[in-house]
Amino acid sequence: MHFPSHWLKNYYDSYGFFPASEKQVIRNFKIRTEDLLSRKQLKNPAKINFLFVGQIEKHKGILFLIKSFYKLRVTDYELHIVGAGSQLKQAKQLASHNKNIIFHGYQSAKKFLP
Repeated sequence: MHFPSHWLKNYYDSYGFFPASEKQVIRNFKIRTEDLLSRKQLKNPAKINFLFVGQIEKHKGILFLIKSFYKLRVTDYELHIVGAGSQLKQAKQLASHNKNIIFHGYQSAKKFLP
């Protein structure tokens, strides 16, 4: 069983979840600035697309993500959001004044698999 933090591993341990499983903490990675592609390296340097796929829930950071896109000083991007959840209405309302944030709703994995 893999966990993104010691806190989460300890939380599950405290409730006795996964008693027979080997447990390991694997932290989320950070992208270094020097690893980002420059505009010249992109296939379509005119527009940058971002994709969020997951539950539309507060703990997934979707509301924070949408608020962050309002702070961008550029307009040549799109944020595509795929998923459903209890925060969908709030997320759509928050993004309603930004034409570069596009909701696709729930999508079956079969749509994306060969």
